[in-house]
Amino acid sequence: MHSMSPPSKTSCIPELCVVRRWVGNSENWLSSFLESLPSMPNIVSVVVMGSAVRERGHRRSDLDLLILYRGKRPSFDAPLEVDIRAYPVDGTEDKLASGHEIIGWAVKFGTAIHDRERLWHNLQSSWAERVPLPSAAEAAERGYKSLLTAQEMLAAGDESAAEDLVLAALTQFVRANLIENGVFPASRPELPSQLRSISENDPLAQLLEDAMYGDSSVSDLIRGLMDLVCRP
Repeated sequence: MHSMSPPSKTSCIPELCVVRRWVGNSENWLSSFLESLPSMPNIVSVVVMGSAVRERGHRRSDLDLLILYRGKRPSFDAPLEVDIRAYPVDGTEDKLASGHEIIGWAVKFGTAIHDRERLWHNLQSSWAERVPLPSAAEAAERGYKSLLTAQEMLAAGDESAAEDLVLAALTQFVRANLIENGVFPASRPELPSQLRSISENDPLAQLLEDAMYGDSSVSDLIRGLMDLVCRP
């Protein structure tokens, strides 16, 4: 479980002010990483996305980064609490047009903290209002896979792994519901309110909140989710 802290008031890098909350050692790592970018000209854009730059977070929130690069893929010695998705610049617009989930999510909800050629700025200006919805079927499939693995981990006695997996499963099932209703899913902490705007008393929204913030046992979460997604 990651500890969370508010943004530092003494940060010496103005770009980091867009980050609303820090996890573990993420602030120190990102500060050092940004300072090293002049020696890494193949990195074109660095985008912070997810709950770190949104209104809400939860106890398992990571710092999510998207990195666009040219040439050879850079290597990153990042801590576990920093989740990096790196893609080559070439083909980025094709990926967006085909509904690439991560890049589309970053365009909708991300903030660039490094944009050497204003490439990200131009992408957002062009695509923010026309990013295709991700696939609901793929989200649901990921949900079922995570749920199955959560059951296996719980049976093996690994409650921590099962807890992470059932959280992932709930997230994907909520996302699938939103996409089916034409809503682009935001960051995980925002998903319950998005779902309730469609169906006020949707039990999936409550289960996801219980997984993020509540004291429900992992076995209760799995049982509750099974009851919802395995109904005849």
